[in-house]
Amino acid sequence: MHYKNGREAKENDPVVGESYTGSGIYKAGVIHSINPGTTACNAQLAVPIPGGVTQLCITVGECYHAEDVFVAVDKATGAGKDPASPNK
Repeated sequence: MHYKNGREAKENDPVVGESYTGSGIYKAGVIHSINPGTTACNAQLAVPIPGGVTQLCITVGECYHAEDVFVAVDKATGAGKDPASPNK
């Protein structure tokens, strides 16, 4: 199973993805189980909510590993660069 950008998905990965309703609402959580035999709703995501954790069904191929999201945001915004350092 692979994320939208081709990175291999694994249990315990932190992920970000759009809600299965396609409503433009994004969810972040941790994959706690993967079902490789299906193409849709093929992983369970543990999502923190006030007072605990809830589980959501996600399609891995429509999500991104959280680390990749932060790298993309940094590149797009120039965040994380030290303006005094020409090497960054």
